[in-house]
Amino acid sequence: MPSVKRGAAYAVTATLAVAPLAVATPALAAPSATEDALVINEVQSSAPTTEFGGQDWIEIANPSGDAIDASGVVMSDADADHAYVLPEGTEIAAGGYLVVTETEFGFGLGKGDSVRLFAAGTVITDGVIDAAAQPFDATTWAAGQHTNAAGASWGRLPDGTGAFASTAVSTPGTANLAEVPPATVEDSVVVNEVQSAAPDTELNGQDWIELASTADEALDLGGVVVSDADADHAYVIPEGTEIAAGGHLVITGDVFGFGLGKGDSVRLFSAGTTITEGVIDAAAEPFDSTTWPDGQHTVPSWGRCSDATGDFRMTGATTPGAVNDCTGDVEVPVEEPAEYSGALTINEVESNGDDTDWVEVMNLTDADIDISGWAIKDDGDARTDVVPAGSVVPAGGLLVIDQESATYPEGFTFGLGDGDMFRLYDAQGNLAAKYTWPGHALVSWARCPDGTGDWRDSTASTKGEPNECSTPLRINEVSSQGTDFAEIINIGATDVDASGLIVKDSDDGHVFTIPAGTVLAPGALVAFDNLGYGLGSGDAVRLFEADGTTLIDSYEWAEHGTPGWGRCPDGRGDWAATASATPGDLNDCDGFVRAEAWPGGASVSVLDGEDWFSGDMSGIDYDTATGSLWAVQNGDGLLYRLTADAEGTWSLADGYASGRVLAYPGGESGVVDAEGVTVREGEPGVVYVSTERNNDAGSVSRPSVLRYEVTGSGALVATDEWNLAQARTAGEPVRQWWPRGHHLPARTRRLRGGRGEHGFGVHRDVGREQ
Repeated sequence: MPSVKRGAAYAVTATLAVAPLAVATPALAAPSATEDALVINEVQSSAPTTEFGGQDWIEIANPSGDAIDASGVVMSDADADHAYVLPEGTEIAAGGYLVVTETEFGFGLGKGDSVRLFAAGTVITDGVIDAAAQPFDATTWAAGQHTNAAGASWGRLPDGTGAFASTAVSTPGTANLAEVPPATVEDSVVVNEVQSAAPDTELNGQDWIELASTADEALDLGGVVVSDADADHAYVIPEGTEIAAGGHLVITGDVFGFGLGKGDSVRLFSAGTTITEGVIDAAAEPFDSTTWPDGQHTVPSWGRCSDATGDFRMTGATTPGAVNDCTGDVEVPVEEPAEYSGALTINEVESNGDDTDWVEVMNLTDADIDISGWAIKDDGDARTDVVPAGSVVPAGGLLVIDQESATYPEGFTFGLGDGDMFRLYDAQGNLAAKYTWPGHALVSWARCPDGTGDWRDSTASTKGEPNECSTPLRINEVSSQGTDFAEIINIGATDVDASGLIVKDSDDGHVFTIPAGTVLAPGALVAFDNLGYGLGSGDAVRLFEADGTTLIDSYEWAEHGTPGWGRCPDGRGDWAATASATPGDLNDCDGFVRAEAWPGGASVSVLDGEDWFSGDMSGIDYDTATGSLWAVQNGDGLLYRLTADAEGTWSLADGYASGRVLAYPGGESGVVDAEGVTVREGEPGVVYVSTERNNDAGSVSRPSVLRYEVTGSGALVATDEWNLAQARTAGEPVRQWWPRGHHLPARTRRLRGGRGEHGFGVHRDVGREQ
C-alpha cells in the first residue's frame, strides 16, 4: 500500500550527527537545497544492534561551504510508494551530515535495494512519487546483498565526493573510512576482572585488577591512570608497559598502592590525565569503569561475561591473567538494604553512650525468639561478634544487645560510630534485622511508634523499655506565689512548634492555649504568666497535645515552692525547690552551675596548622598564668602545649611538636586514654589529665585523674593517680563535661583534631562526648 511520511520538526533531532564545526540546526533563512549540494553519503540496510538499535539508516552529506536548507527533500528506496519528506526547518551545516533512521523514514531497506533523493516540491500523489520525477542523487548496492555484506556499510569513498563502495567502518554522522583506523587504548582496553578480597593462596592475598584488550595488536598502556572510587588513589602505569593483542594484564595491590573495598570501583583514565598533589582532576572522565555491589567484596571475583566484552557479574572462579570463568548460573548478588526488618526489628540504638553503646531489638511476632549465638556486625565484616547464650526476645517484647564492659564481659567488642550500622544474622547466616544511621543522635535513635514507626532522635533514652516518642517539650519551672507562671523547655534536637498545645492546672476546666507562632529551638525556654487562672499551694501543671487529652508532661506539688519549683538540671533533672525564680531562663538550682552568656562575639578562628596534630584530640584548657593552651590526644596518650607570640600567632611550644607521651606512675606500661586536661591556679608547671582506661587493656575500665609535672623534655610520668573506679558506676566515662540543659556559648576558639570518635575542646553537644 502506498506510503508517504512527512517528517515532523523533531524527527531528525535524535539522530543528527555532525562533523566538527558543522552543526545542523533549524534556520529561518538558509539557502535552498540544490541538486549540486546534497548527496547520499552512507547507507546501512542491516545494522547491528549497536547502531541505532539495529535500525536501517541513511546519511546525507553537505560537502559544500554553505549551510543548506533540506526542507521538503524527498527520500525513497527503490519503490516509488515509499516516500519520506524532510520536515520544514531541516538544515545541514556546511561540511555536515544528517542521519535519518528507519523510525523516521518509515520503510525498510532490503538486499540489492536503492536510496534516492528528490528535490523539494516533487509531486507525490496518493503516496506515490510521480513517475516523471528524477532523483538528483541515488545509489544501489549489490543484488542479493545487504550494505554490510562486503564491508561495514555502503558509502562514498572518499567521503562526500567519491564513488560508492564497501566501507571499512560504519560511521553514521562522521566521515567515511576506507581503512580501519589504528586501535587506541581508549577503544580497546577495558577493566576485565577485579578481586577485592583475595585469599592468601591467590597472589599472596593481594587485591588485583585485570585489564583486557580487544585490539589485534599490542598496545602501550604507559601513562594510563588506574583508580578506585577515590580521586586521591591514582596509579600511573609506567611507560613501556604493553598489553598483548587480545591479551590480559594483571596489576596487584602492592603495585597500584591502594586497597579495594566493599562496593568499590575501578576506573581507567587516559594517559595525560591531570593529577594535582595526588588527586585526579575532578573534570576528568574515565574511559572505562566498573562498580560492584554496595556492601560486598568481589567473591569469587567481579568480571566481564563474555570475557573482555560482556557485562559484569560475579564469576564462577577467579582467573587472573586468563579468560574469565563465566560458567554456572551465577547471579549478581542482591545488595543488602540500608534497613531490614523481619520477625525482628531494630527498635532503638545508642551509638554514643556515656556508659556503653547498645542496640534494642523488638520481636514483632507472638512467639519468643531465641537469638543466642546469632552473629552481630556493624559496618565492617571484619568485626563480628555473637549474641550471648540465653538471649531470648520475648513475644512482642524487647531485648537489649549491649557492649562489653567490666561488669558485662560477654557484650559485643566493637563500638558503634558516628554514621554506622548494626546487623543481626540468624544461625543460617541470613539477615534478620538491620539499621543504618547517618550520625550520632543527640539522645538515641528510636522508632516511633515502637517496632514499626519511622526513626527519630528520641526525646529520652529508654534502654529496654518502650520508646519515648512524645513531643520533646517538658515543664521546666513553675511558680505558684507572687507572679504565677509555667515554663516549658525543648529537650529535643530540632525546633518544636508549640502552637496550640494546652496547659492546664489540676482543674480540667482551666485551659490555656499556647499562642500561634510559638516555636522553641533546641534547649530554648518559654514562660507563660498569663494563664488565665491561678496556681495554688497544692496544685499541678499539665502539658497536653492540642487535643487537650494526650498528656506530654506534668508536675504536681503539695505546697508552694520557695520561691518555686524547677528541674535541676534543666529539662531532664529531678524537681526541687529553686533558689530564685527564673522565668524564661535556666533554673537557679543549689549545687548546679548555671551557664552564662559568652562575653565575646560569634566568630571562630583556627589556631593550629593542618598538620600539627594526629589522631583523636579530646581535651583543651587555657592556663591564664602562662598564656598557654594545653591539649591531649586520646588514642596515643599525648600532651601538647601551644603558645602565642606578641602578634597573637600560635605555635607548638618547644619539645611539643610531636606531643609528649603520657605514662602511668611508677613506670607502669600502657597508653593513657587521655580524655581531658586541666590546670589549677597556684600550681604552676602542673597539669591534670582525666582518663577512661589504659588503651593497652581497652576492655577494662580505669577512670582516673593523673597529675603530671611538665618540666624537662620527653615522656611524662604521672606523679599521682586518683582511680575513681570504686566511686562510680562501673563503665561510666570520666571526661570534661557540662550537664545536659546547660548551653555553651556560640563562640569558641577551636583546634583541629583527627577524625576520631571524640570531639576536641569545648563540646557544643552538651553532656555527651562526641
